[in-house]
Amino acid sequence: MNDVCNMCVIADALPDELILRSSDEWIVYSHPEYGHSGAVFIQARRHVEGLWHLDRAQTDTLGVMLQTTAAAVKDVTSAERVYAVSFGEQDLHFHVVMLPRTVDSPGAKRGALLVAERLGQKEKRSKKADAATLDQLRSSLGSHVDKPSQD
Repeated sequence: MNDVCNMCVIADALPDELILRSSDEWIVYSHPEYGHSGAVFIQARRHVEGLWHLDRAQTDTLGVMLQTTAAAVKDVTSAERVYAVSFGEQDLHFHVVMLPRTVDSPGAKRGALLVAERLGQKEKRSKKADAATLDQLRSSLGSHVDKPSQD
């Protein structure tokens, strides 16, 4: 049995340019080897396996973190929808993946089918395009913090 948490290792090794936002409770990042372009991870800083293990500080801040991150992903990717997905099967460390669904996503590839495809897909991504997207996400996240949500 391996006691090393993959998600903890990833978060500890992230270069600063991939980190979009960070607090005592959460780290928000994009990773070129995991997920689809525009996908953003919200990960608990403290190792917890699921929602039922969150402490009060994590519980109190999760909603705001989800809302501001989803708003930033929607702004930057021009997504029609932003899916928030948390399975916790492969990696037993609580995290949410924010996945943009853009207007050009085929009708049959929406919802659960799109999520399954995107999470299993290794996409060829341009480092230059990724860097630009990360800068836009970082800027957009900053503009959504402490701003009321809009319908």
